[in-house]
Amino acid sequence: MKSSSLKAALAASSLLVACTMIESPAGAQSVAPVQTLNAKMICGPHSAAPGRLRAYQADIAFTLEGNILKAARKTPNSADETFTGLISPTGLVTISGKGVGSKGGVWVFEFRGQRQLVKDTVLTGRLESTVGDVGERMCKLVFIKQRSL
Repeated sequence: MKSSSLKAALAASSLLVACTMIESPAGAQSVAPVQTLNAKMICGPHSAAPGRLRAYQADIAFTLEGNILKAARKTPNSADETFTGLISPTGLVTISGKGVGSKGGVWVFEFRGQRQLVKDTVLTGRLESTVGDVGERMCKLVFIKQRSL
């Protein structure tokens, strides 16, 4: 590398470091505590076989760190489901998820709604099966507001 190129690269990296230090003063790290948010997922019957694949409810414990939501659960049928989501600065909550069944079924979840501060937050959405019994379920995800006794 030529001497002039090296000097330019060093000057640029010094400027980046200086800007970073201005934006993030020493000792000003704010890390949001991890919270646990309890939710209930309520899904209607599956469109492919409503008599066999009936409506169900499941409790899910989400973690909230900053504005990121995460959860994972094992279903009673040994399927694995994972969820990730975001809470926007305006309170819009979007969550997506994926399920993989022990017999090869695959499905995805999508939920959306507005965060509520004084009552339960209800997100509406659906489950769409993409492999196995192809079809959908209408679902909602209810984040239960903590109440004091």
